[in-house]
Amino acid sequence: MQFGVCLPHRWKYASARLIADVAQEAESLRFDSVWVTDHVIVPVHHVERGHIFYEALMTLAFVSSITRTVAMGTTVLATPTHATGSSWERRSRRSTRCRAAG
Repeated sequence: MQFGVCLPHRWKYASARLIADVAQEAESLRFDSVWVTDHVIVPVHHVERGHIFYEALMTLAFVSSITRTVAMGTTVLATPTHATGSSWERRSRRSTRCRAAG
């Protein structure tokens, strides 16, 4: 049996530090994998959770730079929004890089 954990890259408490801490702790506890999810639209009824949403692939790129043994994956990936060079993708990744940098 394998075990994985979903990284806290969305909602009110998401932060680069928390993502890093959870990924590194999962690795130290010998979890097999870490996961992220991807959404284009956050439903209105989720407004109480906040609107922070680190872009999925950039989050995995960040985590890959600070871990060595855990596998990584996406639970959902909205592929049309990841078309090479799309303006939405560029804005999303720029925003994620800025938040991750602090």
